[in-house]
Amino acid sequence: MSDRVILTSDAVVGPDQVFAGRVVVENGCITEVTKGGHVRGDDGVELGPVCLLPGLIDLHNDGLEQQINPRPAARFDPAVALLHFDRQLLAGGVTTEFHAVYFADVARTDRSMAGAVATASAVRTLGPRVGFVDHQVLHRWELRNTTGLEQLFAALEAAQVRYLSLNDHVPGVGQYRNLPTYSAVRRALGGASAVSEEVDEQRAAELHRIDPTAGLSDVLRIVQELGVAIASHDDDTIEHVELMHALGVRIAEFPVTFEAARRARELGMLVGGGAPNLVRGGSLTGNLNVGELAETALLDYLCSDYYVPALLAAVFQLAPRHGLAAATRLATLGPAAAIGLDEDRGAIAPGKRGDLIAVRADSTPPHVTAVWVNGCPVYQIGVPTTSGVVRLAPPRDSERMNGPRMPRRRPS
Repeated sequence: MSDRVILTSDAVVGPDQVFAGRVVVENGCITEVTKGGHVRGDDGVELGPVCLLPGLIDLHNDGLEQQINPRPAARFDPAVALLHFDRQLLAGGVTTEFHAVYFADVARTDRSMAGAVATASAVRTLGPRVGFVDHQVLHRWELRNTTGLEQLFAALEAAQVRYLSLNDHVPGVGQYRNLPTYSAVRRALGGASAVSEEVDEQRAAELHRIDPTAGLSDVLRIVQELGVAIASHDDDTIEHVELMHALGVRIAEFPVTFEAARRARELGMLVGGGAPNLVRGGSLTGNLNVGELAETALLDYLCSDYYVPALLAAVFQLAPRHGLAAATRLATLGPAAAIGLDEDRGAIAPGKRGDLIAVRADSTPPHVTAVWVNGCPVYQIGVPTTSGVVRLAPPRDSERMNGPRMPRRRPS
């Protein structure tokens, strides 16, 4: 494969505008971005009307844990799970993924500190071997899980990009601050989660005896010495946001009330929201509608949360109202800046990584047709022409029904 890749598109999505242009990637890095189309003599990829976006950067997705442990007591090889999830991420346009790994012992969901350590280690060691996506870990620490902190510290220290989310999933606070709603959701899930509201109330009363902030400043001091980006999770009150900010937290991940999100912004914190919430038009648990954050300019980035396709869908759902460049930033430059990765990725600009995606924006739904990671083509729907140029033009009507026709193999 050539170390030089040339891409032209009628819709290159830059940091601030969309334009017909030409992007050159050399040795994995974008070296040239110019307005204008195909240059005579270029041996590159002509995308035509297909949009060219930076690869999406996803700071939170729970999917890998489900891939490894899809049912209680059913644990599968992390290498197999990573490989297949890697391909799902590419199809969704994600080129940098932070897998949310839950550092806590929760018997009813088969989660454990030991399992979290194993999963984080698998992402770190197996990701580069089996995947094309840049696989990283979001270390989710349950605040009331006070044992095993040494394991958490060790996992953070071993991580290439160190990112921690402070979680408190006690019924009655955060996402489930409304206890009847929490009970209703768990009953709807069925199985081991189906318990009575009375049992939930007893569990809540027992857990609330533990102060989640006791010793937290000492823990965060150690974490900050490791150079970790820290997010609070499911902020529900102004007071909680102010406490998190005072402790050095600078990212508000999934605030569940408008007041909490607004206070986070006033304090200079970055605000992240779930793309599934935005695409569906609201929260599953009756909390803040992420669309409200977008409409009031209180949203700094989006993440896929639990559903990979939602991230790209959210970008194109916001685009008609906010512009494609601004909507794209919420899934690229916004998350990159939140954790300090914006120096090398998140935008189509010279000096950035050659992580790029081609998207058919005129289809319903918009979908990814090609992905380049560090300038290397790793995913493609399309057929190379005899000239070597890949033309990813809109398919014919017959192809809309039957899918793209595969080239016939020439006889040897």
